[in-house]
Amino acid sequence: QHDQTRQTHRVRIPQLPELPNPRSPLRRTTQLEPPRPATARSNPMSHLSSAHTHIRERNAADKIKVLRGQGYLTCDDARDYAVRLLREHPEIGSTLRNRFLEVIVDEAQDCSETELDFLDELKLAGVPLVVVCDPNQAIYEWRDASPTRFAALTESLRRHELTGNWRSSPAICQLAASLKDGSADHPVGDNRDEPSPIHLIPYEGWPSSGVADSFRQLLVEAEIETDKAIVLSHATAVASRVAGRSHKRPSNNMAHIAINTSLLLDPMTEAHERFRALDRLQRLVLRYLQIPTAGESTPRLCELHEVDPAWLKLATLGLVQATAALSMDLPVEDWLEHTRSELGSIFTPDGQTAGKPKVFLRAPKNSTGMTVEDLLGSLPATALFRSSSIHQAKGSEAEAALVVLSRDRGQSTRTAELLDAWRLGQSTEARRVLYVGVTRAQRLCAVAVPSAAASQVEQILERASVPFTTRR
Repeated sequence: QHDQTRQTHRVRIPQLPELPNPRSPLRRTTQLEPPRPATARSNPMSHLSSAHTHIRERNAADKIKVLRGQGYLTCDDARDYAVRLLREHPEIGSTLRNRFLEVIVDEAQDCSETELDFLDELKLAGVPLVVVCDPNQAIYEWRDASPTRFAALTESLRRHELTGNWRSSPAICQLAASLKDGSADHPVGDNRDEPSPIHLIPYEGWPSSGVADSFRQLLVEAEIETDKAIVLSHATAVASRVAGRSHKRPSNNMAHIAINTSLLLDPMTEAHERFRALDRLQRLVLRYLQIPTAGESTPRLCELHEVDPAWLKLATLGLVQATAALSMDLPVEDWLEHTRSELGSIFTPDGQTAGKPKVFLRAPKNSTGMTVEDLLGSLPATALFRSSSIHQAKGSEAEAALVVLSRDRGQSTRTAELLDAWRLGQSTEARRVLYVGVTRAQRLCAVAVPSAAASQVEQILERASVPFTTRR
């Protein structure tokens, strides 16, 4: 009967309204500070970098205006237009109301200000909204999300709260409750009877392999395979360092090829890191073809130098495939000979090659008589665990998770502010990021903290009745 009473309206979409100046594609807001005087530790050229950024943003805004005139829209433009059209033309809202039984918005807590404006307009037009969300996972304020605005949107919606947790153990549910408002979820999944407490791992200095050793011992005791575990932190570099991933910059083209190839082939490498390794190798191929790569993205370089991106990817993967077949036990000269041969076979689609393999791929100093493995030392392929930033791991899960809180350095007070918010029960983005991190864990969760903060975290856990042990 409901379908029989629905009406269909044909609405002529009005001409798109004028929008204000386009947003910068480089940053959400342009807030240039006056040049600071050079100090012993500051870069005297920093004011030039700021001015250069301002020029790039202005040129980008001018280009966007031209593209708008040709009918092109950015994603931000599309959202802005949608809001304006709904506000200025009620007949569009009426059409949507009659066309859709409901609109379901998943992960709604991450909506930007403009997206929330759009949902407001849908609600005003009478379109039924189903909002699926976890406000405790709102971790994108830096990307224009607004937890306060989102809370205002959902106030008038009928609420159905889910309290059963199908992923995590009782201890992990209790830990998560200490990082949010409200009571703990009820564990109802396969791990509802898991007895493991939360494991606190204090560390001295900078988090490194010592933390990983403690985590690995926990996995052995819990009979969890290392490929079922993940190391998480606010910063990708911190997580990957603890997981055993080296972040030394390759000192020559040979190291670039060997290290990034190993990243691509390592099953512990996360998708985003594998993508970056491939991009670095594509840029190396461009440099081999005597195309300077500084200051531009790979797609932009392909556009500027009329290089087919598909050809570049295939050529790079051919190099990876040939290098992957070489043993790390080969003498350096033998490895170089095979890799130079592969480089020499790279021709542009028009049959040209500008590269000189022997000049581009030289033997490093003091490498005579050494194998590749001896020369490069610890390759990143020796990582013990998968690793990721917490933001990138959102939506995923693992049997065991190690969440690393970094030691504050220099003027950074991030961890100190996080611990204060955790202790005082303040709803801050840093606390929500930690909530997302610990709730990735299914059976076992460990938290690595600077030794100086260990007693403070112990007090927080005791007060929240979280079962835990400290591994000193």
